Amino acid sequence: MAVQFDNNNLYAKAKLGRILIDNKKESRGLKMLEDTAEKGLDMGQTYLGEFYEKKKQNLKEAVEFYSMAARQKRGYYSHAAYHQLNKLKGKGLINKDVVIKDIFEYHRNECKYETEEKFEKIL
Repeated sequence: MAVQFDNNNLYAKAKLGRILIDNKKESRGLKMLEDTAEKGLDMGQTYLGEFYEKKKQNLKEAVEFYSMAARQKRGYYSHAAYHQLNKLKGKGLINKDVVIKDIFEYHRNECKYETEEKFEKIL
């Protein structure tokens, strides 16, 4: 018997969405990620940020989704989103009119306990 996909499991939906995008089924995967991000899943928001940054080269959208995830302050994916924002900021790729100061203040204190290498691995 095949395993059935639970459409209500946001975590599984975000993972599958990312897999579909990586396997050239972008439309289906994007719909799944958008649904999870809209419902507030920081993982889905972080993956959408990655999609817009790396696949679409749309930094405005990437920053928007990374910011949503980072502001949730929920742990791994929020920290990973912050890390990506920090990298983009360091390269001068974030417009000055984008308000993200609150994110940097919070995560600066939190990152005292984490290493940059952990966040590099998930994205």
